Amino acid sequence: NIGFAIVRADKAVAGTPDPVLVVLGPPGCGKSTLLRLLELELAAEALRTGKDQVTLFVPLNTYRAPKADMEPPPPGAWLIGQWAARFPALPALEGLLADGRAVLLLDALNEIPHRTAGEYRERIADWKAFVQEVAAIHSGNRVVFSCRSLDYSAPLSTPELRVPQLQVEPMSDDRVRRFLEVYAPAKASRLWSALAASPQLELLRSPYFLRL
Repeated sequence: NIGFAIVRADKAVAGTPDPVLVVLGPPGCGKSTLLRLLELELAAEALRTGKDQVTLFVPLNTYRAPKADMEPPPPGAWLIGQWAARFPALPALEGLLADGRAVLLLDALNEIPHRTAGEYRERIADWKAFVQEVAAIHSGNRVVFSCRSLDYSAPLSTPELRVPQLQVEPMSDDRVRRFLEVYAPAKASRLWSALAASPQLELLRSPYFLRL
């Protein structure tokens, strides 16, 4: 279990060497922010060390069919299209994958558009087949999904590919206090005194709700 406020995203992922993994947590715990932080850290590392690696962050709620009566494209083809539309001057994504240079950051697996539970399972099966392919192409590729804990009912693991899960834990009292000191330094002590005696504290151990 990896606390969002305790361990930096790059250390969390680096400590899990598997080519594919899933970051799980409740709404507002920081899953999307964690993937964005990882994107930033990998870009900074590439500038600092010359590491020849690229990232692609994509919200999976945009994975849909071009028309209502059509099926969505295969995940690989869809990601290739997303990359080409955003970065037309860069090398094609399929070449980067073939060279083992790609880190795919796929946000909100639970938000893939679907009309029925059966259709959602079909979509997950497509993504499961895709990550198997990505892992087999080159060991240098990585795929990191995020998903709400309660919605992770169709795991991506197969006998051939283990997909571990990193659970984002609620912030401890110390982390809540440090958060307040960063966002509201003039009021941090007073806010903590009020929160510590409040039944709402358990809800506010999420970065999103605490900032609100």
